[in-house]
Amino acid sequence: MRRARDDESDAVAALARRSRRAALPYLADSHTPDEDRRFFREHVFATSVVWVVEEDAGLLGFCAVRAGWIDHLYVDPEHQRTGIGTALLGKAMETNERLELWTFQRNANAR
Repeated sequence: MRRARDDESDAVAALARRSRRAALPYLADSHTPDEDRRFFREHVFATSVVWVVEEDAGLLGFCAVRAGWIDHLYVDPEHQRTGIGTALLGKAMETNERLELWTFQRNANAR
């Protein structure tokens, strides 16, 4: 696990899109991939500390944290239930005494 580099915002946006589609198929896809990339580059990476887990094949998961909040925590669908999400959550907890995370009620795996 390491802190994400600024030039990885597009890869993080793609991972978020893949993970959302797999975990939340009932949500409308209201943004284009270009809009996702812009959002992660201009907002998420500008306001949060982003931690990533990677292997040779690429990014497996990430967590975007700001004071008191986990704004994003996504794990690649093929690597869920392998401890990556738990490790990212632990990293976020190292620097925040209290954290909040918003999830959809229907997203039982996240809850």
